[in-house]
Amino acid sequence: MVIIVVVIFALCWLPLQIVFMIQHFGMFNDSITFVAIQMAYNGLAYMNSCVNPILYSFLCENVRQSFRNILCCGYSQYERRTVNMEMKERPTILPKASEHHGHSIPPSTCTGISATS
Repeated sequence: MVIIVVVIFALCWLPLQIVFMIQHFGMFNDSITFVAIQMAYNGLAYMNSCVNPILYSFLCENVRQSFRNILCCGYSQYERRTVNMEMKERPTILPKASEHHGHSIPPSTCTGISATS
């Protein structure tokens, strides 16, 4: 796996490094063709960053499993979990008015459902 990643890195960055060497030694002209070639090789070098996650996902089982866990929120295709959403009624026991210093309790607190989240 490491050899493949290094070879792809070299193939992506080597052309741009050759262009930089040509520029350093003064063997280039300022033609639009040379500038276009330099821009294309620069794009190829940056494409190495885009290719790395794809390479790792094809070459490493650990990375594939981690991607599956991230994308599926930890659920595997064989392990489906269902969430049971039930609303259960509970009896509400109201405290005495004397426990709240004589203030009445707003109706929203009696239902067990609050308006704020």
